Amino acid sequence: TQIWDNGNEAASMAGISPTTRTTTTATSGSQYAVQLKSESAMGVLAAGSHFIGTFQELVGIKGAKINFGKPYDSKPLTLKGYLSYSPAEITKTKSPYNDLKGQMDYCQIYVVLADWPGGYFAVNTASDPKVLIDSKEGKDPYIIGYGSIEKNVNTNGYIEFEIPIEYRNDRVPT
Repeated sequence: TQIWDNGNEAASMAGISPTTRTTTTATSGSQYAVQLKSESAMGVLAAGSHFIGTFQELVGIKGAKINFGKPYDSKPLTLKGYLSYSPAEITKTKSPYNDLKGQMDYCQIYVVLADWPGGYFAVNTASDPKVLIDSKEGKDPYIIGYGSIEKNVNTNGYIEFEIPIEYRNDRVPT
């Protein structure tokens, strides 16, 4: 059963693969890692992504349909893992994000537990290029638990992370 997916199918139209599987000896318990990077070719900028869900299909040359999520019915307290991150200056932008040029990028890892109808959150990046799962302000009524971290400093190799999951209600995720 496939659990993880990425946006490489969409990026492949420009001849790039911003998400790659690698091997590592930097962490205990796993020999594999996923490398995410931003790449550009033929005027297309793609950021690496790794998510639980499925890439559905390309939408022209401007986006993709993605279903975030898989069936799950537990309420964990944290998400733990390892990350290695090296920030870089943002050199390519497009409207409405031109004000970010020259700033340093950052990585974001988040966990969402929800009871979305159908068991997943459908996204079409061609019609809504910036999808925000905004549970901090409580705007998505289907979100049950949420946690995130953002890093914009060099970790100088792998570091362990732990993201506490904050629950908003007593419902069970689906």
